[in-house]
Amino acid sequence: MTLGLNLEFARTENFSFRESLERASESGYRKVEPYLYVSEEIIVNSHVSLTTRPRYCHLDAAEMNIPSVLRLLAGTGVTFSAVNAHTSLLIPEIGIPCIKKAIDAAAAFGCGLVTTDEGPVSGYWPSLDAAFEVFLVSLENILAYGREKGVVLAIETHNALTNQEKYLDMLLKRFPPEVLGINFDTGNAFLSGNDPAGMLENLLPRIVHIHAKDIPEKLARERGRVTGTRVGTAIGEGVIDFTAVMSLLRNHSYPGVVSVECDTLEQARRSFAYLRPFCRYEDNPVGEGDAQT
Repeated sequence: MTLGLNLEFARTENFSFRESLERASESGYRKVEPYLYVSEEIIVNSHVSLTTRPRYCHLDAAEMNIPSVLRLLAGTGVTFSAVNAHTSLLIPEIGIPCIKKAIDAAAAFGCGLVTTDEGPVSGYWPSLDAAFEVFLVSLENILAYGREKGVVLAIETHNALTNQEKYLDMLLKRFPPEVLGINFDTGNAFLSGNDPAGMLENLLPRIVHIHAKDIPEKLARERGRVTGTRVGTAIGEGVIDFTAVMSLLRNHSYPGVVSVECDTLEQARRSFAYLRPFCRYEDNPVGEGDAQT
């Protein structure tokens, strides 16, 4: 079990990509997770086209230079745990090409994992079952492509479908582990009304990546009314029992990355100090100037 850091903290701190890698490394993390934006244009008809636009990203697929990114990673002593490419797989015209390009990027980075979720379920869908069928259409296309590239897709527990074990169970029965895994988000599981530790234990055989997200008390009041949130607070300072979560992972010898999702660099440092005792020392060496427990 290795500690990682989602680079969402850089949004609040207004850090550049280089600065976010440096700060993560200085704080003790050796795995990081960037958000990759992929521009897409949809031709609706001869009169109308729609172009996507990022609200925030760490890497833009159209502008990034793979060798340059690899040099930055080597220079800061970190590697990617996953390439985060949240989109909407309920809009196949957007989701399918986006995730395919993210798979290409992950393969080029030497990272075998792309994380995403299904996207928000629109009120226009007559039922969750109908939305699920479209979800499957997108996955059939994407997972075949991922298999060719040697990249696994990790579906995050984040929205109306993926926070219900009913739909997750159907997904995992339909698609094999070599192409589809779960990116389990503790905070999203809690907000959607699930017990994070209990849900994690049930899904553990297919979990390949974890978002460690603790929920502050003020946001916990939204439980049952929302299915997720972008980031949480420092691990151990919110309402989720992370001692239970991390003990469960340790007892089951979880081999993957636990990627912290928080809002600030200081929260990331406090999270590292809280989580590090649950991991083997060699997984997260701490050098001079790094975070201490």
